[in-house]
Amino acid sequence: MLNFGSIAPYTPTAPGWELSGNTNADNSSFIGTTNNNADGLRIKILNTLLAFFSYVRNNIHIGLNANYNTATNDSIYIGDSAGNLNTNGARTIAIGIQAGQNATKPDNINIGQRAGRFSSGSRVIAIGRDALTGNSKDVSIGIGEDAGNANAGNSLTAIGYRAAYQNTGATVVAIGSNAAFINKSNNLIAIGLQAGENHNIASNNNINIGNFAGVPNAGIVTSKNVFLGMESGNLNKGSNIIAIGDTAGQQNQVNWVIFLGVNAGINNAIANSTIIKNEYLPQYANHAAAQAAITIAAGGIAGNTYLYRETTANQIGYVTL
Repeated sequence: MLNFGSIAPYTPTAPGWELSGNTNADNSSFIGTTNNNADGLRIKILNTLLAFFSYVRNNIHIGLNANYNTATNDSIYIGDSAGNLNTNGARTIAIGIQAGQNATKPDNINIGQRAGRFSSGSRVIAIGRDALTGNSKDVSIGIGEDAGNANAGNSLTAIGYRAAYQNTGATVVAIGSNAAFINKSNNLIAIGLQAGENHNIASNNNINIGNFAGVPNAGIVTSKNVFLGMESGNLNKGSNIIAIGDTAGQQNQVNWVIFLGVNAGINNAIANSTIIKNEYLPQYANHAAAQAAITIAAGGIAGNTYLYRETTANQIGYVTL
C-alpha cells in the first residue's frame, strides 16, 4: 500500500495567472505571447474560438465566427459572424451580428446587424441595421436602418430610415426617412421626409428639399427641376422647373416655369412663365402710391428693384431705387 503522506500545494516556478486571481500583478504583467506568432493569440470557450488577436496582420476578431480568416489585414471584426466569409477584407471594420458577413472587398465600415452583409463594393460605410445590405457599388454611404439596402448606383449617400432603399441611380444624396425610397434617377438630391420618394423612372438632375417635396408623377420623365418647400413640385409633369414655397408648383403640367410662394401655381398649364402668389406681393392702388411708399427713407436699399401688385390695373409694377 502506497502512502503519499502530506503533499504540499503546487507552486509555479514562473510567474502566471491564477484562476482565483493574482496578488502580485504590476505594470509588467500581461496575458499574451512574447513570440512573433503569425497565427496570433486565440481565446476559446468550450473549445470554440471566440476571440483572435493577430499582431502580424494587425487584426482584432471577437465573437462566434467573427472572420477568423487569417488572410485579411488591418481589420476589426466584432459580433457573431461579423465578416465571416470575407476573404478580401483588408482595412475593414465590421461590428454587429452578420455585419459585412459576405462582403467581398476591402476598405469598408459596416456597423449594425447585417449592415453591408452582402455588399460587393469598396470604400463603403454602412451604419444601421440592414444598411447597404445588398449594395453592389463602390463609394457608398448608408446610415440608418435599411438605408441604401439594395443599392446598385455609384456614389450614393443615404441617411435616414429606408433612404434610397432601392436605388439604381448614380450620384444620389437622399437624407430623410424614405427619401428617394425607390429611385432610378441620376444626379438626385432628396432631403426631407419622403422627398423624391418614388423616382421609379429615370428623371435626372433634380433637387427636392422639404418633406414630401418632388414626389413624382408615376411614369412621367422630368428633369432639371428644383423644388424647395414641403410638398413643392408634387406630381409635377414638367422639366426645367423651379418651385419655392410649400406646395408651390404642385401638379404643374408644363415646362420652363418658376413658382414663388406658398401654393403658387397649383395645376398650372402655362409654359415659359413666372408665377408669384398674389398675396406675397405688397399691394398699392397705382404706381404713384407705390413710389410714395417704397423709398430709401422707409428702409429700401439703393440699387435694388422692388416688385408690387397694382390693384387698380391688376398688374405687377416695380419701383427702382
